[in-house]
Amino acid sequence: MIDGFLQEGIILESQNPDPIAPAQRYRYYDCRYIPGILWSITGHCNFRCRHCYLDAPAGRDGSLSTEECFDIIDQIAACGIHSVELTGGEPLVRSDFWDIVDRLLKKKIHITQIYTNGWLVNEDLLNSFTERGLHPFFSMSFDGLHWHDWMRGQKGAEEQTLRALKLCREKGVPTNVEMCIYRGNVSGLMDTLQALEAVGVTYVKASNVSKTELWVRHSDGNLLEQEEYLEEVIKFIPEYINSDTSVHLMLSSAIDLYTKKEAEKTGVRYKLLAEYGDGEISSKGLYLCGAIRTTAYISPDGHVLPCMPIASVHDLSMFPDLLKDGLKNALKGNNYYMTFIDSRVKDLMRENRECADCTYVLRCCGGCRAHAFISEGEMYGTDRMMCMLWKEGYAERIRAAAEEALQGSDRPEDSE
Repeated sequence: MIDGFLQEGIILESQNPDPIAPAQRYRYYDCRYIPGILWSITGHCNFRCRHCYLDAPAGRDGSLSTEECFDIIDQIAACGIHSVELTGGEPLVRSDFWDIVDRLLKKKIHITQIYTNGWLVNEDLLNSFTERGLHPFFSMSFDGLHWHDWMRGQKGAEEQTLRALKLCREKGVPTNVEMCIYRGNVSGLMDTLQALEAVGVTYVKASNVSKTELWVRHSDGNLLEQEEYLEEVIKFIPEYINSDTSVHLMLSSAIDLYTKKEAEKTGVRYKLLAEYGDGEISSKGLYLCGAIRTTAYISPDGHVLPCMPIASVHDLSMFPDLLKDGLKNALKGNNYYMTFIDSRVKDLMRENRECADCTYVLRCCGGCRAHAFISEGEMYGTDRMMCMLWKEGYAERIRAAAEEALQGSDRPEDSE
């Protein structure tokens, strides 16, 4: 293998061999290993978004002090975690943002992604990352042409986000976009993809807006029920497949749509997201969520959670508080968090009679645990969105829409 790497120029032979550096030596960490953390370093934001998980316009969860953030960084390092993604609220509103970044660098923790609304992204900011040897992805929210300002509660937000995305492209900084789908913007989805493509975006994750208390109060008639969202997805699939867009689009809970160029390389044009298991008995051994086994989420008030959507639940007392319990203790032993991330489909079937008796359980494998937890308040609850997808035939209708659209396409028709 080493000979092959040398021939390919992947590695170089050292002419003056030195002993390995202390940072290169193996270490033992007395806790569960996870490679990455998503961390809301603040609960505050400079926008007034109508749907925020954290109710950031009101600063519901506040922000930890600089010293408390440093404490958490030290805990992350002490657990052998080597990468973080920074989010908020809006992470760039912190006056000590660069102090936090530099503390992470001091502890040799890599910053892989910044989630931002783009308002504060400028050339000086991007240069400051480059000067530190950091090249994170920038993930920005964009909620539809002519609708973004309305959703984000900030005049000029659309213009500023497109400006920030264009600047990132010019500076060679990779970007992606997360988009909320609702009644006002859904008919213009392709126009939005084209506008994002024009400023260098190649990946968009679009989701129906979760029914947070904030969104229910402020949606002004734009709330899409899950059935409506899925119907819109089915209508849009042929438009995407027959387009020449270079933007990969994930329509959350429904389908992952690959571009024609991607399909030329892989032979795959779409993936049905509702299908987690293969329907065989072996699917009982699958973890209920694979993503939460490789990353954890830290809320603005310092709780460690399986994922960010769970932060919309006001009472998080069942999850470890890092300032009291410590991250290392959270990542070992018998606590609610560890049980949550270790649970398998067979555990759900033991605890949830409705799921155990369902024909589709070994295909959906219980669906999204965050959806179930938010609606029913416990880890083995039922994901009603997944029930709708399978029991009411939406999963097969989504697949059929993709296959029918591919009938007239000269591109590969394989799917996953």
